[in-house]
Amino acid sequence: MTAQQVPAWADPDVPDESLDPQGVSRRGLIRGAGLLGAGFAVAGIGAGEAAASPGTAYGDPELVYLVGDHHVHSRYSHDAKYDFTQLAQRGAQFGLDWMAFTEHSNFGHADKGAQAEHAEVLKARAENPRMLIFQGLEWYIPAAEHGTLLVAPGPNDVALLQQFEREYDGKLTGRSGSTPENEQHALKALQWLAAQKQSGYVDDVLVLANHPLRLGIDSPHELRGWRDSGVCIGMEGAPGSQGDADPAWVAFRGATNAQRGEYVNSPSAASFAGYPSDAWLYTNPVFVEVSQ
Repeated sequence: MTAQQVPAWADPDVPDESLDPQGVSRRGLIRGAGLLGAGFAVAGIGAGEAAASPGTAYGDPELVYLVGDHHVHSRYSHDAKYDFTQLAQRGAQFGLDWMAFTEHSNFGHADKGAQAEHAEVLKARAENPRMLIFQGLEWYIPAAEHGTLLVAPGPNDVALLQQFEREYDGKLTGRSGSTPENEQHALKALQWLAAQKQSGYVDDVLVLANHPLRLGIDSPHELRGWRDSGVCIGMEGAPGSQGDADPAWVAFRGATNAQRGEYVNSPSAASFAGYPSDAWLYTNPVFVEVSQ
């Protein structure tokens, strides 16, 4: 990769004021991580090569570091209200290069919603040429939590999502319970995805586990099995992320049973017993009373 190929935001010689809002946001992120400016200096590397380093991934000159969000809901999901173009524009404003719309699975989505959604994805791509936009699915993993299914754009991406949803989604197939049989169905689903990629039916497919510690029902052996499938590459989330509304505000409103993200449902009898007790410290809020 030459210095000319480096994104402007990654080149310390490009002043902040000449960047667009997306570049400014990206540079702020990298600067906050201590990687901009002096952090680019590498012993024995020329100025141009040092500037190129942050634009590469894992030292491979054919790869470029891009920021994205693989878990975005639109008005096609019950817990969101914005359309694709609105979300893409706001994502670009805050520095995203790519995003994936992963609507909640249900029978309506598998039968009609995924196809209708696809038309809006195409429209959002045309209206936001700087943004890489993918269509995916939030998979209800049999015997486990949710996961992102991300498919490369192509002639069969919607058909793959629809077939996968009907045959392998834990909610649609009634396989949400934490049983060995359901765990095996999740592995079968991932193996099927790998086969679709291997056959060339789709160019690529990826799966990531979503908020695996929210309910604690994603066991280590399940995560290992998913990873070994070759299509599951990681996970998202952190303990307590979006765990609940502010405890004081909930108590002030008198709605002590209010919750956000279902974190108050954990742990349960279905949770993995081997997780330490402090794993739940930030996922279960403590409600407090406040004077009005």
